[in-house]
Amino acid sequence: MLATEDVARDKDRLFALSEQYTQLEETLQELYEQWEESLKEA
Repeated sequence: MLATEDVARDKDRLFALSEQYTQLEETLQELYEQWEESLKEA
């Protein structure tokens, strides 16, 4: 979605999508860490 021409032309939309991507990446990292901890406890 970030790579489309429409997004590349609209800096506000690009910024918003970039922020959203970063937040999702951080959430995913936290979930992986929780998953790894759960596996250690099992």
